[in-house]
Amino acid sequence: KRYLRPGESMPLGLNERYRNDWCLNAEGIYYRHHFSHRWVEGFERKLWVPSLANVDWNHETESTRRRRANTFVKHALDNEKWNKSEYAWEADAWSDVFGQMREDPLIAGNKHEYYTVGQKKHPVSCLLTGESTRGIKRIPDATFGLATFDVQDGQNPLACDELDRDKLKALALHPETELISDPKLGDANLVFPFAVYEAKGWNGDARVARYQACSAGAVYLDMLDALARHPFPIDIPDFGRPYQALGSQNTQVFALTSFGAHWHILVGYRRNRLEREHAGTNGVSKTVYVFQRVWSGRVVTERSAWELLSLVDQIHQWGVNQFRTFVTRHLKAWHEFCSECY
Repeated sequence: KRYLRPGESMPLGLNERYRNDWCLNAEGIYYRHHFSHRWVEGFERKLWVPSLANVDWNHETESTRRRRANTFVKHALDNEKWNKSEYAWEADAWSDVFGQMREDPLIAGNKHEYYTVGQKKHPVSCLLTGESTRGIKRIPDATFGLATFDVQDGQNPLACDELDRDKLKALALHPETELISDPKLGDANLVFPFAVYEAKGWNGDARVARYQACSAGAVYLDMLDALARHPFPIDIPDFGRPYQALGSQNTQVFALTSFGAHWHILVGYRRNRLEREHAGTNGVSKTVYVFQRVWSGRVVTERSAWELLSLVDQIHQWGVNQFRTFVTRHLKAWHEFCSECY
């Protein structure tokens, strides 16, 4: 009953309880409480997920991360003791959890806005009415994507031609491509986000944080899916454009949320809607975005904080290695196509 069932009559109490979830289901956003590779591999795709399986808490190489965890816990307990606002939790997340990502020159992290088109839903059925609202501006508490470079950074050993800021802006502006790399329209400073974070204090609502993070993640997955396909003219729908290579469909993002000291890590991916998800039904999207919970915990002990930091650090390393390579490899075809158009 937690998922949308078009055409079925539901008691008023259930509608009030699950309305927000059902509206997201109509847009294609689904949340799973647990992660399973079986839910992914059947769709000819692979996901990478961080794991604690090969990380030893007692190993000497973990001493620095344990110290970071100790600092993080002190801040979390202090926030709880004094019932601090959402700002305090968010600020500590930036310094204690995301500090290393923030300092990495290959990563761009910011309280970064994105734009999307709102879709109106029926107040009772929760299905899409087919009407759209004007563009909506949303600002997650933290967004992490790839850093870009200017032409004068050519001597920088970290600079990458595919991530040249001017070239990425040209892709967005050229009428034959219109490839959006930065969710903040008109910019190319934080491109192709792979992780989003939403925080709520104890006075907030954990579900709202999840709704917000997953909604942002869905926008970022659309951007990655467009990147992964062949750069044919834009009058060809996305589903009509084939992927560039085998494995190009393996796009994913991470959504992290915190409700006070309680954290969740979700991994999300995009695919076509299935028959059991009411594919072809009026009032639902053609695409779904599935977010599965990889880890959750109440971070009030050094061990739980260490687990969270270990997983976030793995996401960081995945972002600057596998993900960055994936993006630059697929950008080459777009830059070549844009040059031919000019």
